Amino acid sequence: PSSALKSGDTSITIQSGGASRSYVLHVPKQYTGKKPVPLVLDFHGVGSSGWGELSSSPYPDVTDPDGVIMAFPDGTAGPAGTGWNVGPCCVDKNTDDVGFARAVVADIQKTACIDPSRVYAVGVLTGGGMVHYLACHAADVFAAVSPAAFDLLKENVDGCIPSVGQHPGLPPGRGRICLCLLGAGGEPLLLRRGAHPGGARARGVRPRSLSRREASGLCRECAGAAGHRAGS
Repeated sequence: PSSALKSGDTSITIQSGGASRSYVLHVPKQYTGKKPVPLVLDFHGVGSSGWGELSSSPYPDVTDPDGVIMAFPDGTAGPAGTGWNVGPCCVDKNTDDVGFARAVVADIQKTACIDPSRVYAVGVLTGGGMVHYLACHAADVFAAVSPAAFDLLKENVDGCIPSVGQHPGLPPGRGRICLCLLGAGGEPLLLRRGAHPGGARARGVRPRSLSRREASGLCRECAGAAGHRAGS
């Protein structure tokens, strides 16, 4: 990777799943390219965009001083606006957003000095749903995730196997992911227990979210079966 990667915010388009997809690359001025740094993908809520998430995300103020690179992917059009395919919700079911997230990480690794053991994902609202989905299906890439204001969907529980794959930060044969669940207090779009995610009804399905207690219990159960510790 080139150490001459310029600081600033840039829209980047890549090919993923046979379609043109885009994300905003955020490179802080503290990034030098002389040592590997973490990479954080931040997923927007329904109806927003990568640029919109960048403008409201609290993370750059915290991570910039350490030279952390961030990416803000753009979702695709759905019944309730731009969003993510998280199984039973919220855009075309054939959209491979897990593959897109993997492609974003791979694309950035071509030009930036990224520590592959410190790749993370965060997201709010339906972006938080996407982060849950990545924890279930891309634990070989993401070391930790932090979904905010969106609970794990019950329809996704059986297919959630975060121990599949080999993360570069772990010894051979060990696969796991760290999960930090964030609530949203009075957030009006918070997906509460039994709620229907935006756009789901328009697709003719009625997904249900787990309560935070149920989600935390499931994480502990999975971690215990794999011989790991889990937190929330």
